[in-house]
Amino acid sequence: MQQKLIQYNFNAISSDYLKHAQIQKRSALKIIHKLPTYHVSGFVLDLGSGPGTLHHCPENSYQSILYDLSLKMLKVGVSMDCENVLAINGDAGWLPFATSSIPTVISNLMLQWAEDKLQILSEIK
Repeated sequence: MQQKLIQYNFNAISSDYLKHAQIQKRSALKIIHKLPTYHVSGFVLDLGSGPGTLHHCPENSYQSILYDLSLKMLKVGVSMDCENVLAINGDAGWLPFATSSIPTVISNLMLQWAEDKLQILSEIK
């Protein structure tokens, strides 16, 4: 039930999210600044991405997979840059990727919304 409410609320604010997400932008820029230290090649999986953590810095060149409960948030992210972005609508507690197939996982202020944080961390691992 909580998951459906979160999904509904983020769908409702999707069109204006990036314009108003100032706290998210500050933490996203910190993630983006540190990313070259940890990421060498391949896709960056952005868990609970909304329209995309990396979209807070439009000049980034990383290939990313946006993964979010909110389909409308994903549509905003994909409409911004279809060349470097894939989008998957789903639950971060159940990732559809083969073990060790994603070299880098980022998440910007998503984990606090999760009911089962340990399940998500297990999936990332």
